[in-house]
Amino acid sequence: MLVIFLLPLAWWVLLMLSGVVMVSLYIGLRRYVFMTGARTVSKLIWDAHGTLKLFNGAGKELDAELCRDTFVCHWLIILNLRTRQLGYCYMVILPDALPQETMRQLRVRVRLRQASDRRGVSLD
Repeated sequence: MLVIFLLPLAWWVLLMLSGVVMVSLYIGLRRYVFMTGARTVSKLIWDAHGTLKLFNGAGKELDAELCRDTFVCHWLIILNLRTRQLGYCYMVILPDALPQETMRQLRVRVRLRQASDRRGVSLD
């Protein structure tokens, strides 16, 4: 933050830049550290019927849908979810977030869902 004030710019530009940095810091802390933002995914339930329930940082339960551009590899899963109320949300899942077997099952389930979406076949 102090580096901004060392830049050779007008005082009003420095003030504006520091305001942008502070707003970004506030949003980032609220969403990713304290997990209290409305667009924060705090819990996700994917039942046996294929229904996704998302709980946001405010504790509100929302119906969600898995989007096609969800990313899956052996060490990282990025779930791209869509809700009617919030629009698009995402959830990053690293290997240490879940037990190894649960992570494997989630990878398989997401890949099966993506394959069925490409073929137009319903798994539900």
